[in-house]
Amino acid sequence: MERLNLLDAIFLLLETAENPKHVGALLVFERPKDVGPEFLANLVAQFRTQRPNAPFNRRPRSHLLGPPSWETVETPDLDYHVRHVVLPPSTDEHGLLEHVARMHEPLLDREMPLWEIHFIEGLPEERFAIYAKIHHACVDGISGVMRIQASLHDDPRDTTMRVPWGNLPGRGKPHERHETGMLAQLGDIAGALRDHLRAGSELSIAALQRALEMAGLATGSHFLPFSAPYTAINRTIHRARSIAIQTLDAQRVIDFGHAQGVTVNDVVLTIIDGALHRYLREHDVDTSEPLIAMVPMSLRQSGDTRTNTQACLLYIELGREHATPMQRLKQVRAATEQAKAEARDYSPTALSDHSMLVIGLAEVAAQLPLGERVRPVGNVLVSNVPGSNRKLFLHGAPLRGAYPLSTLMPGCALNVTLLRHGDQLDFGFVASRDVIPDIGLLARYVGEAFEELTRAASS
Repeated sequence: MERLNLLDAIFLLLETAENPKHVGALLVFERPKDVGPEFLANLVAQFRTQRPNAPFNRRPRSHLLGPPSWETVETPDLDYHVRHVVLPPSTDEHGLLEHVARMHEPLLDREMPLWEIHFIEGLPEERFAIYAKIHHACVDGISGVMRIQASLHDDPRDTTMRVPWGNLPGRGKPHERHETGMLAQLGDIAGALRDHLRAGSELSIAALQRALEMAGLATGSHFLPFSAPYTAINRTIHRARSIAIQTLDAQRVIDFGHAQGVTVNDVVLTIIDGALHRYLREHDVDTSEPLIAMVPMSLRQSGDTRTNTQACLLYIELGREHATPMQRLKQVRAATEQAKAEARDYSPTALSDHSMLVIGLAEVAAQLPLGERVRPVGNVLVSNVPGSNRKLFLHGAPLRGAYPLSTLMPGCALNVTLLRHGDQLDFGFVASRDVIPDIGLLARYVGEAFEELTRAASS
């Protein structure tokens, strides 16, 4: 059995029915013009013949002492994991998103490998969709997207069978791990312990500096976790989910960023912030304090194809209440640069350990009846997962949309994740339904905020 790393173990240990820790994706394809009505059913049948590799053939096992471990399932039930759904003929985009939201809500069954994939037909305009979900303990966003992209084709004529859970070209086996002897395993444990002890020393010094800042005995501009303003979107998370999608022209966003000397992430955070301020004002929510975005930063080294989670959280103070679009962009840019500069002062292990500590404390706080007495870690989680500018196909079917759908942080009822796909920048919005039932409105506001920003820059 292989033990989980600490961050992956936390995703398992802190999971609740109200806040599952799986991540997902909604892929929308256009049916090839030269195929019959059985195209999708035949594709499902072929997918069910492909034997899974790790971590897609593993289920978690808990232990009295130590973190959970993975147990290999010799013959995974692919009829269970690979599903075929036919929606009513009148289903539109709203109906598809409602169906996907219901599938995104339940916990994955821990007696099975922690993943599912649903082929969905019945959509208008000769389209079909794939909704996939897998536990965050198995993959992080980057490794999940890498496997999805590697399972698709650049050539519409290519019908080579590839599945995300199999061996893929140029990737080796997912979650590959060499068997080692007892001495080697003890060496690995000792090395990890040494890294965590060093990280603990770094974090202790950082905690002392922040304590002195809070007491007024030292100067600094560090943002402290649990200092975000409490808003309507920080209420208790419940099981039901609302989902929305949005697409922007990727090249327009990139060109605008270059013209302004900022990154795509700066632009994205700015328009999400503008959209949130508009949405909250319309719902009579006080926005006098700047909102805080939690932004995952990858710690994955170039060429690392392992599927385990390798990331930390940055905390970005967004724009002021009455800022113009261009002022908001400058404020976000400055805050992002500050957060990145602070992160460079710490080792990857310290950054990861700090994120684990914050997530754990936030989960504990969310389970206690503290209400507004403890401020949230952040107001929105925004993740930009690296994608591809290539056009991709599934057995001749062009990919028309790739919308990542993630999990929610405790005490934060909104997640916005985006992915570059071809000439598109596709956004997936996930929220606790009772907190943000009209999430489609927020998604629309994000698109309108980008248009407003570009007009402001040219005026």
